[in-house]
Amino acid sequence: MTFQIAVCVDPSPATSTFDLGVSEGRPSCFASWFSTPATVHDQARTSQHSHEVAIGTRDGSVFLFRSSHMHPNDNGSHIRVISAPASGEPSSRPASPRYPGLGRRSVRSASPSSVMSTFSPLQVSKSRVVSAVSTEQVEAPKNYVDYDDEPEKLKGMLRGKGPKDKPSIEAAPSLSDKASYYDTTGKGLVVEKLEQNQHNPSNTLIITSPSKESSPRSSFSSSSQGQRSEASENSSLSLVSHIIPRNCTSGAGVVSLQAVHHGRILITLREDGDIVLISVEDGATLAAFLPEHEPVSASVPIIWKWKSLQTLSNGDYTVVLATASPIPTTSNTQFGDPGEGDSDEQTRLIALEFQNPETLVYRGSSIAKIGDWIIYGPAEGVTLYRSHTGTLELVHVTSSGHFIRQPLDINDYPLIEELEENTALPNVHLPIPNPFKALTNRSAEDLAREDKEPSFERISLGYETEFGAVALHSRTCGIRLFPTANGLKGLVWSQEEISGFECNGDSLRNLFSFPVHSIARHVEWKDDRSFLLVFSDHAEEYALINVDANGNQLAVLSEGIVPRNIQPRLVHSTTLLPSDAYAVTPSGDILTTRTKSGRRRIETTSLSSERNQISCTLFRSTKGTRETPFRISSILPLALDHLILGFSDGHVYRSTLSETLRLHERPRFADRLSDIALSGCITTLHIVDLSRSSRSVLLGGSDDGGIAIWSLGDLKLLARWIVFTTPLIEVIPLIDGRLRDCAICAASDGTIAVIAVDEMQFLFLAPASVAPLSKICLGEDNLLVYSGDGRARLWDIKTREHWRTMNAEKADEMVKAGGWRTWNLSGKTQTTARVVSSLAGGNRSLDAAATIVLDIEMLLAQVGISSPPAGTKTTNTDGAITIEQRQTELRAVLSTLLTPGLNSGVDHICSERLKIPATSAALGSVTSSSVSLNPVRNSCAAWSVSSDASAVRAMGIISVLHAYMQCSGTLPDVDTVMAFYTASLPEVVGDQFKPPDLSFLAGQWLQTPVNAIRVSARALLDAGIVRMNDDDTTALIERWKDELPTLNNTDKDQLQCAIALFICGSVAVGNYALLSTANLTQIAKSIALYLHEETSPYRALAIDLCSRGFQVWQQYVDAVQMLRALFTLSTTTKKEAISVQNVGQLARTAVLQIAASNTPLFMTTLSLDILNPGSVQHRKSVMQLVIFLIRKKPLVLYSNLPRLVEAVVKSLDPNASNSREAILDSATEILGHIVLSFPSVDFHMASQRLAVGTSEGSVVMYDLKTATRLYVLEGHKKRTTACSFSPDGRRLVTVSLEEFAVLVWKVGSSFSSFFNPGAPPRQGHGGTEPFKTLSFNIGDEVKMSLEATLELVRFEWPSDRSVKLKIRESVLTFST
Repeated sequence: MTFQIAVCVDPSPATSTFDLGVSEGRPSCFASWFSTPATVHDQARTSQHSHEVAIGTRDGSVFLFRSSHMHPNDNGSHIRVISAPASGEPSSRPASPRYPGLGRRSVRSASPSSVMSTFSPLQVSKSRVVSAVSTEQVEAPKNYVDYDDEPEKLKGMLRGKGPKDKPSIEAAPSLSDKASYYDTTGKGLVVEKLEQNQHNPSNTLIITSPSKESSPRSSFSSSSQGQRSEASENSSLSLVSHIIPRNCTSGAGVVSLQAVHHGRILITLREDGDIVLISVEDGATLAAFLPEHEPVSASVPIIWKWKSLQTLSNGDYTVVLATASPIPTTSNTQFGDPGEGDSDEQTRLIALEFQNPETLVYRGSSIAKIGDWIIYGPAEGVTLYRSHTGTLELVHVTSSGHFIRQPLDINDYPLIEELEENTALPNVHLPIPNPFKALTNRSAEDLAREDKEPSFERISLGYETEFGAVALHSRTCGIRLFPTANGLKGLVWSQEEISGFECNGDSLRNLFSFPVHSIARHVEWKDDRSFLLVFSDHAEEYALINVDANGNQLAVLSEGIVPRNIQPRLVHSTTLLPSDAYAVTPSGDILTTRTKSGRRRIETTSLSSERNQISCTLFRSTKGTRETPFRISSILPLALDHLILGFSDGHVYRSTLSETLRLHERPRFADRLSDIALSGCITTLHIVDLSRSSRSVLLGGSDDGGIAIWSLGDLKLLARWIVFTTPLIEVIPLIDGRLRDCAICAASDGTIAVIAVDEMQFLFLAPASVAPLSKICLGEDNLLVYSGDGRARLWDIKTREHWRTMNAEKADEMVKAGGWRTWNLSGKTQTTARVVSSLAGGNRSLDAAATIVLDIEMLLAQVGISSPPAGTKTTNTDGAITIEQRQTELRAVLSTLLTPGLNSGVDHICSERLKIPATSAALGSVTSSSVSLNPVRNSCAAWSVSSDASAVRAMGIISVLHAYMQCSGTLPDVDTVMAFYTASLPEVVGDQFKPPDLSFLAGQWLQTPVNAIRVSARALLDAGIVRMNDDDTTALIERWKDELPTLNNTDKDQLQCAIALFICGSVAVGNYALLSTANLTQIAKSIALYLHEETSPYRALAIDLCSRGFQVWQQYVDAVQMLRALFTLSTTTKKEAISVQNVGQLARTAVLQIAASNTPLFMTTLSLDILNPGSVQHRKSVMQLVIFLIRKKPLVLYSNLPRLVEAVVKSLDPNASNSREAILDSATEILGHIVLSFPSVDFHMASQRLAVGTSEGSVVMYDLKTATRLYVLEGHKKRTTACSFSPDGRRLVTVSLEEFAVLVWKVGSSFSSFFNPGAPPRQGHGGTEPFKTLSFNIGDEVKMSLEATLELVRFEWPSDRSVKLKIRESVLTFST
């Protein structure tokens, strides 16, 4: 886990920048739903639903809008409309829109031979190539035919087949030759003859209905009638998130949006199959899945165009079904079998599954594939259906109109015991037949049964059951089902007609069919007796009525009588303005989005019983277009203090991060601005290093397909060409070989150009394929270009000719033979180790183009390498910079993170003392696949986005301030700001404050190697726990306790287990009284588990919790064993024990903490391990730990010093020669440190005697030769402060400052000691009194702390019988 943030550095106000982005975006998908509060805290704070709207765009990004101020009206609507007064009589609703003179949409003519042929080297995609700065353009015809632009009959002819006859269909009440419209007065049927022309649908979108589970019944109905009106202030939408893919590729537009889990998760589907789970709260990406990572078939290459999403809740999981249709390519005929084809369409289905967020304690969601099938029929005719009995089915309409139902069985996951018996991984088969050969549909279950490989299958597709044919005579464009008590009702439609049916039991009955003469953009059931049709310019609501054989409406039928004839009656209708996209709520209200005067609008239109149109504007962006010439359109970040900016007017400019944030007008420094502007907007910039000239140049592209080269130093334009029809997105510099100092340039449509950068020459162009570009391989004389349809084209570099086209397998064999360099162009982000980076190229929206990604972890790691004094230089990966430049960089980063306006005192410190400028930069979250930006309108709103967003911002502020403090030394001011953002935000922001997410903080602490981030994460986590009341604390423990390592039955080393232990352990340290004994026991056992597990990646966590709460854990586990584990870790030298978090240092810190808080237990364990170690190596490790303690915390050992010394002495037992030799050096080193650190201990080398003073006043004498205690001298009644041997070893002097006395002892060997071993030598008189007792009085000099005595009391021997006692500045001389 890396700690990265996204920053939009456009100097304009954030709302203005994002409004421009949404205004210029090209919508491809639209959805609306209602969401409920995500947490219990939020639910307690407000019970209101939030209205959510999402717009998917053609570049793959998603805009999220929200209105949380919902106050239901009397009629149940959540939007109050201020209606404008109606002028004049309302005009009657026009009849069905007709457009005389408009035929079917125009198509490009193409002969069958041109479509079926393979690529020719002479066929060039529609591109322009010019020399130098000439405007001459050359165009060539496209080398493929787009089947989507061809009529259905022509498609069949091009495939070499005739039209397929439809099967006979059961007769049903039909309006096939007339459009039937029922008047709203109920007087009868009004029939009008309609023209057979269609409205051109090219500018509007078909939108999949959002999930109904998250939408209240009524959404946009209005109690007042009138013309179009603006929404009231409390109901308007605001832009809250912009989710941007890290790489911009062609064919990546969003095609479907589905909201699930009470509207709190949005699922998006892109054309390339990328499925993303997005948190609606802050736009963060939760999980992603790309099916194209897994090859479909090696023998039958097919490009799948993904079209729709379906979702269903299944207990704790959500099932997602994605559908795709094959895109016709020449490879289908080249590698397939066209001779035995069938006109049936193929549809690929992928079933995915993810766990519901309510059942997850950690935001580490994942989405997994559980099924993959091929069925026959159009993708638009596939849907999921759950009957009233709960049965899940796959329903689809074949190309011939047959209605098929297949059961989908979801199997429960096996128990752990069953998994252990069968360890085979789930085997998901992908049966892909010949696309031109009719084969029986076979599920993954069938193939698995044939292979006889016993494996668990989460989902299985049952056998087909055909119920008959629907009354549809052309290709299916969509299907909608509605469950009834006896079965289901359905609507199926094409471009020419709409048909209704019901399926009860084993039969299908067609109810009605009528033509339409403009394509239905959306069809939706309101209930089992009414449905809604949305067209490009109007919407209609129909009610189903019972009629007799003559079409007359029948009275209410008696219960149990099934109506024989049913027909739809038009009950409501409204006119719609031309829009970019449409969405429908379950209540029947219609959302549209369009641009007017360059401003994006989101509008709602309600159907009513009157004929007046009732509309209101929910969102209207601020005014503005790309007219501002210095708008940032591209960024190339080389370092924080070196950014290359591309502008919308075609100029490039050199800047820094701090300057860019304040760049409100055209750059004034001409020497940093390019001399000549390109004709288009700069969309991408790259650095190319030239090996021959040892210089670097800047290579970029513009939105008109141009490529330009500038010198990197002065940004002088060196050359430019117009070679593409789409923007440049990828540049591959070549540093050796025949194309040395050249660059391969790839456009978004897959066209490739080769430029000789050093000679400023355009070499040749490789045209685009119908399939997206996936990989480029370069040999000595050949260029191999892979496409997404499984083909590869080989080009000769010398002759610049196309040699041949082959399948990917043969191309791989050629590459494996050697001599090739490969670049993957999958469209996914290539992670590079850089502090600052930008989003990959393409013609992006303004906010996306001005967005950079800051790697805070890498930035702080560089700062932490060294912190030299101010004015000196340090070197990092960005080059040699001064400490002042580093401070400038950190101030620029802080300016994007801080939220001024919350506290005047903090603002003054930041602006005046720390010199941090205020900016309006927008921040967002970063994942490997996407960036989510959150525009905020004020400082308080920045802390109200989400708990994760608050955690990212707060942790970034505190960690960067920590680094800034290292560089600047402004400790008090930085501490004040850090304290404010750690503890004071809840009171300042108020009820809308989203506290930092504890699991996010814990995850960062566990995974980052940077100390500043770990310190900030710990501080924020502790502050968050302290703010909780008892009920919240108890709820937090209940939420996480089952994920503790000792209770997790799957994998105790999962990140969420460590997070659970971190959170529960941190709570228990300060609030153990709120936890039950059972919970405390499991926490303590989990700590011991990680501590004793040698392979555990979370030993640092266990050590940290031991350090902070050992007094709590010791009551529930073996405390001695826990201490011994810490002893071992604190001295280990194994490479596997070395981690990014420095386990050894953490263990030593924990030992010091425990030694100070529980000294008796610590010393007991220490002594036992010295005297009775498990091994010699363990005893040696413990002794090394003692040395560490003596150096760091000598007072911890002082009271137990005699006990420690005795243990060390006994370890030198000469009878155990092997162990004595092994630990002799360590024991000697320990004793040496003890003598140097403690004045109450002294050693005489010649006699090998060791004297140890005790706190009781006695002195213990040891003989290190025999490792025994000789005797005890008892003279002082109070603590012995110091002792010392005379140089000849015959005298020992001791002093007690509490008694104001010095004692002199004879300790040399005498004749009597041979007859009385163990007794002290005779002192020259009877009894045990000392040889001499000398008193002194030096006043207050003797008053000092125990710690001071270690430094300020010493003996010095001028001679064998003269000694000086130094106490502070006083010196006393005695004769012994």
